[in-house]
Amino acid sequence: MMPPGKYRKVIVLSVVGAAVVLVFALGALRSSEPGLIRRLVLDVCAPLDGILRLPIDAMRGIWGRYVFLVGLEAENRALKAQNAELANLLIRYREGYEEGRRLKKILQLQEEGAHRSVAAQVIGKDQKGVLKTVLVNKGTVHGVAKGCAVLADRGVVGRVIEASWHVSRVLLITDSNSNVDCFLEGPRTQGILQGDRGGVCLMKYVAKTEEIKPGENVLTAGLSGIFPKGYLLGKVSGADRGVGGMFQRIEVLPAVDFSKLEEVLILVPAKGGGR
Repeated sequence: MMPPGKYRKVIVLSVVGAAVVLVFALGALRSSEPGLIRRLVLDVCAPLDGILRLPIDAMRGIWGRYVFLVGLEAENRALKAQNAELANLLIRYREGYEEGRRLKKILQLQEEGAHRSVAAQVIGKDQKGVLKTVLVNKGTVHGVAKGCAVLADRGVVGRVIEASWHVSRVLLITDSNSNVDCFLEGPRTQGILQGDRGGVCLMKYVAKTEEIKPGENVLTAGLSGIFPKGYLLGKVSGADRGVGGMFQRIEVLPAVDFSKLEEVLILVPAKGGGR
């Protein structure tokens, strides 16, 4: 009885495989030239061996690529993490460099001044409320008192209006309640710098007969005893003689960008007393 068709191919392949094994075994025992049967088996089975090895080689290649991709993905994740760490480290170094550069300018300002001074950091801002102020992290235990002048590396910031043990509130020169005696560097014209809306200041009480040019430096006059003489307040951005009254309208752009203010220098009394 012939075997079913679904088993016939398996039986044939098994017989052929057994014949191949037998031929090779006999060849190993005999050193003479291969006979006719062995040659026929070799010619028939060599292509069959290649066909049978195709799926094995294919699986071996797929597995190799999978292992390679898994290793590549892990390496990629490690490189991304290392890149992020290096980027954060670069940001910290850059921030430290910029902070050091700003502090260096403030320390130079401290060395040039005749007053005792305390360096402080801005820890809070309120420039949209009733008063335009900032909070700094130095107070009465550091010698800070109400009325102390506050400077930055670019110019005048304002004056202290409140001081607790470790925190002080500084009124900015852009506030309408701020009044600083000042003069123009070129013509030496004197006036009062007052805060105005829009982040600018007005230099008041300058007669219309004075020739005021945009770009002139506005400096502290040092008459009130709060701000030493000669510190930069800002630059003239415009002058209008067409307004009514005896005086012209002079707009001054502050030297300090208060939106980017981070470090300040507070001029404190020599013996830590109030002003």
